[in-house]
Amino acid sequence: MSSPVPHCFSDCQQAIFAAIDAGDGFLPFDNFLTLALHDPHYGYYGSGRVHFGNGGDFHTAATLSPLFAAVLAQQIAPYLTNAGDVLELGAGDGTLAEQLLTHLPTDLPYRYLILETSAALAARQQQRLAAFPQVQWLTALPAEHRGFILANEVLDCVPFRLLQRVGDRWHERGVCRQEPAPWLQFATRPLGASDTVADQLPTTVAAGYQTEVSPQAAALVRTLADCLKEGCLFFADYGFGRNEYYHPQRNRGTLLCYQQQTVDSNPLAALGEKDITAHVDFTAIAEAGLAGGARFAGYVTQAQGLINGGITNVLAKDVGNTALYARATAGAHKLLAPHEMGESIKWIGFYQGAVAPATVFKNNDISHRL
Repeated sequence: MSSPVPHCFSDCQQAIFAAIDAGDGFLPFDNFLTLALHDPHYGYYGSGRVHFGNGGDFHTAATLSPLFAAVLAQQIAPYLTNAGDVLELGAGDGTLAEQLLTHLPTDLPYRYLILETSAALAARQQQRLAAFPQVQWLTALPAEHRGFILANEVLDCVPFRLLQRVGDRWHERGVCRQEPAPWLQFATRPLGASDTVADQLPTTVAAGYQTEVSPQAAALVRTLADCLKEGCLFFADYGFGRNEYYHPQRNRGTLLCYQQQTVDSNPLAALGEKDITAHVDFTAIAEAGLAGGARFAGYVTQAQGLINGGITNVLAKDVGNTALYARATAGAHKLLAPHEMGESIKWIGFYQGAVAPATVFKNNDISHRL
C-alpha cells in the first residue's frame, strides 16, 4: 500500500494519486490526461485555467489574426443557406466564434451552436458572445446536424494513449507513484492480447521508440461524420499523415506541453496548470470520417487552405489604410509562413448530402501524404 501523500500537493495531483491507488498502481496515460486536462474541478481545460493569446499559454490561429475567421466565414456561409447551422466544438474563450459571427451573413436565420465540455469555458464564452442572440450552448452532440461543423485545434487535446516499443512488442505507457519526490513517474506494461490499439503502428521501429495513438479522437470524428446529414465537417490541427507521424526518426513521439508561451515535454509537472498535446494522425482521422459515412473533401496545409479560400482578397480590403494593412499582413505571415502555422497545421474536411466540398480544398490537395 502506498503511503499518504503530503497535503501540500494540488487537488489535481491528489486526484491522480488517488486514481493510481484505486487501480493496480498504474494509470494509463489517456486516463491521466482526462484528469489533468478535463476534470471539471482541477483539470486545465475543465476548470478554465487555460488562457489563450497574448499573456496566455499559447496562441491559436484566431488569436494570432482575424484573417483566419474572415476566410473561414466565407467557407461556412454557403452551408447556411438551406436552414443550416454552425456547430463549433471546443470554442475556447470564444475568440473564433466572435470573429466568425461578425463576418457571417446577417440575413440568414442560422444558429451558432457551441458544444463545450468545460462549464468554466462556457461561462467565459457566454460573457463574450452575449451580443449574438443566435448563439446557443449544447450539453450533448445532436442526433443530426445540417450546416457546418467546426473543430479548430480540438483533436490534439483529446486524451491519447502513449505506446513504447519494448523488445519486439508494443507496451502501454502510464503513470505510477514514486516515493519520495518527484512522486510520479512513467511506467510501461504489455498491451493486453485483445488490445488492437497498436494495429496501425509499424513493427520495424527500434526498441525504445515512443509514440501516441488516439482512439478517442478517431471515435469523435466517426461520430461527427455520422451526425452530419448535410453540409461540411472541418478540422484544423497540428499533425501529419501516418507515414510521417510514425517515421522511424520520430522516436520520441510528438507530446508537448504549453504554459505561459513556453514549451516543455514533461507532462508530470505543473499538473492541471498547462496544456498537454500530441499531433494528430490525419490518416486515422480520414479513415474515421469515411467510416462514419461521410465523403472526403480534402486535406491541405493551412497556408494552402487560406490561399484557396481567398486570403489575398481579404487582405486587399485594407490596402488603402497603411496601419491596418501592415497589421493584417503581419498576421497573415504568422498564419501562412512555413516556420509559423502555414505548414505545421493541416486542414481536413468531409461532406454529406447534396452539397459541394468547401473550396479551401480545391487546389494542391496533399491527400497522397495520408
